[in-house]
Amino acid sequence: MAKKPTRRKHKKAAPAEQITDYWTNLPLRTRHIICLVFLFVLPIILFTDTIIGDQRFMGHDTIQWRASAESVMEHRETYGEDALWSTHMFSGMPAYLIYYAKAVPHLNSFIFFNFTDIFPAMPYWVMLSGSYFFFILMGLRPLAAAIGAALIGFTTYFPIIIGAGHNSKVYALSLMPWLVVGYWLITRKNMWIIGLFAFALALNLEFRANHPQITYYFAFFFMIWWLYDTWNAYKQNGFPTWIKRSFVLLGAVLIAVACNVQPYWSYIEYSPHSIRGGSEIGGETGLDTGYAMAWSQGPGELLTLLIPEVYGGSSAEGTYWGPKSFTSGPHYFGAIGFLLFIFGLFKSPHRIRFLFLGSGILAILFALGEHFWALNNFMFNYFPYFDKFRAPETWLVVTTFSFAIIAAMGADSLLKYASGKAHSLKSLYKPLGIVVGIGLVFLLAGNALLSFEKEGEVRQITNQIAQQQNVSPANPQVRQQASQYVEEQIKPERQDKARSDTMRYLVFVLIGGGLVVATWQKKIPASYAGLGLFVLVAADLITVGNRYINEDAKMPKAVEREQIIEQQRRPLDTFIQEGVQTNEGYEYRVFPLIDNAFSNAIPNYFYPSIGGYTGVKLSRYQDLIDYAIFQGPEGLNLPVMNMLNVKYISAGQPYDLSGYSTAYQGEDGYVLENENVLPKAFFVDSLAYAATPQEAMDAINEPGFDPSSYAVLETDQRFNVGTDPDAEVNVTHYDARRITMETQRDTDGFLVLSEVYYPDGWQAFIDGEEVDIITTNFILRGIAVPAGDHEIHLEFTPRSHFVGSQISWVANLLLIAIGIAGFGLYFFGRYKD
Repeated sequence: MAKKPTRRKHKKAAPAEQITDYWTNLPLRTRHIICLVFLFVLPIILFTDTIIGDQRFMGHDTIQWRASAESVMEHRETYGEDALWSTHMFSGMPAYLIYYAKAVPHLNSFIFFNFTDIFPAMPYWVMLSGSYFFFILMGLRPLAAAIGAALIGFTTYFPIIIGAGHNSKVYALSLMPWLVVGYWLITRKNMWIIGLFAFALALNLEFRANHPQITYYFAFFFMIWWLYDTWNAYKQNGFPTWIKRSFVLLGAVLIAVACNVQPYWSYIEYSPHSIRGGSEIGGETGLDTGYAMAWSQGPGELLTLLIPEVYGGSSAEGTYWGPKSFTSGPHYFGAIGFLLFIFGLFKSPHRIRFLFLGSGILAILFALGEHFWALNNFMFNYFPYFDKFRAPETWLVVTTFSFAIIAAMGADSLLKYASGKAHSLKSLYKPLGIVVGIGLVFLLAGNALLSFEKEGEVRQITNQIAQQQNVSPANPQVRQQASQYVEEQIKPERQDKARSDTMRYLVFVLIGGGLVVATWQKKIPASYAGLGLFVLVAADLITVGNRYINEDAKMPKAVEREQIIEQQRRPLDTFIQEGVQTNEGYEYRVFPLIDNAFSNAIPNYFYPSIGGYTGVKLSRYQDLIDYAIFQGPEGLNLPVMNMLNVKYISAGQPYDLSGYSTAYQGEDGYVLENENVLPKAFFVDSLAYAATPQEAMDAINEPGFDPSSYAVLETDQRFNVGTDPDAEVNVTHYDARRITMETQRDTDGFLVLSEVYYPDGWQAFIDGEEVDIITTNFILRGIAVPAGDHEIHLEFTPRSHFVGSQISWVANLLLIAIGIAGFGLYFFGRYKD
């Protein structure tokens, strides 16, 4: 009997889930270390030449800050104390927002400022490690946590602000993930003392980063989160425990605030007197709405979160056509980030994703600014401190932060679902269809959906052509030429950039979508897809971010900021620097008209100026600029120049001004010398009184105003003043915090100081007895002086600084003690969480 032929058994291919997954076989600690190493390497890839190379960032704002801080730093070097008052900026102003050494040291001094040679490595590492730790606390897998951290850290906003020199903003944003860690520990873990310490420490350092705008914006993020948790606690009958946790959270906030009483007490004290507090002439109680709403995000520009140059990219390239006056680049969130964000919305089982969706959308509405006027006008007029900040597009940092959390949840859901059985592709149709569909729509119909024309652009070019051809702008042929030029010469380049980045978007989402589909159907292990998505996120964000790094802001590390400023010194500056000196120890002031005086601090490095560069100048001084300085028949209020102690005006051309002569002329410009400049302190013969700031402003704008003979006072007091031609006043000491004078006169008199009036901190003493300082000539200080020989002493001693320092010392010591106690309990096993 013939044997039955045996059938050869073919070895079946191992299903995908049986493919060796080296990643998941690694110990968890090893996976954490690898993820953190990957994250820590990414900033080096983006900023190679500044982190490990020989370059450093010297952005515009960094140089401007250093120039404005020169007199303050000089005072500290000379007297070993904080100046608190700047003598070189805007005729004098509090130095709190220029350079203010913290009286109470803390970790930020070590974490950030000892690593400036590798900036921005340290703030990036702080931000990325905090983000990663937060996602691990949430229970996400290491790869999902790494993806989320990369999305938080590498949106294009960071290279933009780093190149611009907005370092305090970088530091403030880098600490935000650690605030989230502290909040999570307090509200969702039983390690309350460690949570209290973590949140208080992070908030303490956040305050010390000194960027109130970022802190304020994220306060909305945390308040929304707290309200969400409060509602959930109420629904789940967990209210008593939640109240306890809320008090711990409140305690952490109060400790952090107490740690920063110095310098924030000084900031709060100053704020009503600054332009953030409004104008006594214009009547505003905060920033002017037009100024505050500048740099509102256009509704269509939100598309740049996904397709970076769909609106032309940065203004430096000449192709930006959005509604902002100019921009350094978009807030790009990333194609893969958007893919994972949509996946998270559809697939994540965590309901908390809707909290982050809500906070992100609210931030978008705030970012729209003037383009969503109903909401933002209401907030500007009625919500506390909302009117203190400008550039609404900055709100998008909250949006990208919130959406990155959802994207991390989406990545984790993908890894979770793909670790089990294979799934039907039908469940991917919606999320992938949305992401791919957006790209296809703008690829195929972008030219029809978008105008690629900046508002008013045709009108502007029409005016230019009309001027060149010496015809009226209303000429139809000129209008046609302008329109044709825009259509044929300008729009095509913008359309090409948009099409190119739309194609780029589609390539990334198709590759990312392919990884999702392959994982969904068990073609590859989930961890391989996670690694692939991490690489795609990094490649996507870093390559786009690299477009917007300001290469012009880089200098060799051997070059100091002072050297860069000194390189801008002209013979004109040296002439002025020598000429402003007096034999009484003070310096005259300068009006650097040649240097765009009121938005440039470089002259302040060399000599005292009535100009400067800061977004928080005194409100009265801004009013002086807006309503007085450029008044008068000669285009300049010469009496105001006299009383402001202005000896020189630098200009690009000679001007014929009454009482001025040309003291210097060269290829670098002209210097006009004021022959009627008044000294630092002088007596007047008569007084006038103003019931309101507006009356005082009107008085100094009167054609016959002569500050050498009479003064305009804002006070209910009345003073008897006699004429004394033999009266004398000598300045015997002058520095940022002290002025001492000796006076002689036979009758009662009124002394005017060419120093800016500021009510919170300046005190005056005549022979040791305190006297009132009177608001004089709208902007200056005045003192009633009795007949005889006297020593007059003025001193800047704000209680906010001295008392605040003592409170901050105690609070910081308390915070350290809480940290020691919390970690002591943890290591001794008292925590079971």
